[in-house]
Amino acid sequence: MQKIHELNIFDVFAKEESAEKIFHFLHATWLRKYVRTATTLIDIKQNQEFNCVSATILYNLTCDELGLNTMAFETPTHVYTIFSDFGHDIMVENTTSLGFNIIKNLHNYSNYMAQYYPQNQLYKIGLDRLYTYENSKGRRISNTELLGLICYNQAYFSADRNEFEEAYNYVLMAQLFNQDSRSNVNFEISLYYRHGKRLYDLNDFHSAFQLFADAYYRYPSNSDFRLNCINSYFKSLHMDWLQKDWTRIASYTYEIADLDVLEDQHLVDIHTIFYDWAVYFAKRNDRQSGIEALNLIKIFSKLNNRERQIETMLHSIRDKYDLH
Repeated sequence: MQKIHELNIFDVFAKEESAEKIFHFLHATWLRKYVRTATTLIDIKQNQEFNCVSATILYNLTCDELGLNTMAFETPTHVYTIFSDFGHDIMVENTTSLGFNIIKNLHNYSNYMAQYYPQNQLYKIGLDRLYTYENSKGRRISNTELLGLICYNQAYFSADRNEFEEAYNYVLMAQLFNQDSRSNVNFEISLYYRHGKRLYDLNDFHSAFQLFADAYYRYPSNSDFRLNCINSYFKSLHMDWLQKDWTRIASYTYEIADLDVLEDQHLVDIHTIFYDWAVYFAKRNDRQSGIEALNLIKIFSKLNNRERQIETMLHSIRDKYDLH
């Protein structure tokens, strides 16, 4: 920042020209080499290496510090800087020194962006329509949301190493900053599949349920996530019954009730399971746990409109085992 002031790059009365000069200054000094994994400002500071996320963050924060308001524009494949208070929008592609106000150099920009698309998709879209396509799939995001893309990038790299738990934690962190990331939808869905399968294969059904529940909250139209959520829920119930471990059942049962993914046959199975739990606790004089099991049955009786039938059954259990 001191160097920018020393070189008189910034002129408060010529903001657009100043923004372009700052852009070229950063590319002449700090943004020397594009590296896909160089996602943080530390990569820029130590090695002058960058990717679209780190370069956009550096440029936006520098401009904001000088009073030039910036946002970012996130598409399914990329992220840009956007200025909207110069009387007209200016889009900046930060991974090439030719990228300031890319509309003025649209042909070269389209050729540059083509490298990010599979050949068959590029033919389908058309090189001359690439900019329009990118914009139609993107959205403006704040610089705070932009920071979330750092976490997404780290999640990518963790997933490449098959460190799915670490990748998932990065995704959860990213979602705190950017809840609707257009460039990471396919990655998120893939990670839910891959991490969930690994947890399921390891018989860690409780963690698998939590992950698939999160996936279904995010992508409620995905029927696979719904089915995987149900399967891992019943696997968890079965495992906890075999181990006679009641401690976690209520929490994940309330969660699947909130998800509203169960069908009538599932609800009948749940009634049977919690009936067995209520009897189990009653025979051990554990009235509090027995009552908790009965209350869980009541939750699901409302979901499949069997309240009167279930209430009759509950009364018989309460009377027989004194669970009032």
